[in-house]
Amino acid sequence: MKKLLLASALLIAGLYSAQDAGLKGKWYATAQVGFSQQKEGEVKGSSFNVLPIVGTFVSPDVTVGLAFGYIKNTIKAGDTTTQDLGVFAIEPLVRKYWNISGPFYFFGQLGAPILFGKESESENKLSQFGLAASAGFDVVVWKNVSFEFSYNIINFSSTTLDPDAPGAEKTTTTNFQIAHVADAGLDYTGLLSPISVGVKFLF
Repeated sequence: MKKLLLASALLIAGLYSAQDAGLKGKWYATAQVGFSQQKEGEVKGSSFNVLPIVGTFVSPDVTVGLAFGYIKNTIKAGDTTTQDLGVFAIEPLVRKYWNISGPFYFFGQLGAPILFGKESESENKLSQFGLAASAGFDVVVWKNVSFEFSYNIINFSSTTLDPDAPGAEKTTTTNFQIAHVADAGLDYTGLLSPISVGVKFLF
């Protein structure tokens, strides 16, 4: 029995080692989904984002990729909607993976999100660019399928709001956060949810 268990463990370890060594050149696809909510007195904001990601392994443990998706941000004062913002997102990113044990991996990610959109109520235009460092865990559940969880630990953003009203001037807000909590973007600086989950496919 002990020999059988030892042989099984060696076989599993060999499969993961072979998989790791053969990842260079492979492509992956995933979709991160996030939701955040914030309340200040009678004002409540909520944000939902879906970001499909496509990338490739440039080495057995480093990937480069591109995220693209959509963010819906809504702010209400009581029962009145004061902001209904739709934002498109594009984010070049790079990841570094470390194997913890067997199918469990830790990864660090650095991305450069670019957001642009407008409010449906006021027609105000919004653009934002920044840098975001995230950390996460990846659990392989099948040969080419894994579940991942990530948290944004450092975030820098520069947000420009271009009002539609005649004579109104553009305003730019710079924001820097470390290990921030859920922020639905009451001031337009936290549109991307800090916590994301997703399923990754290798091919």
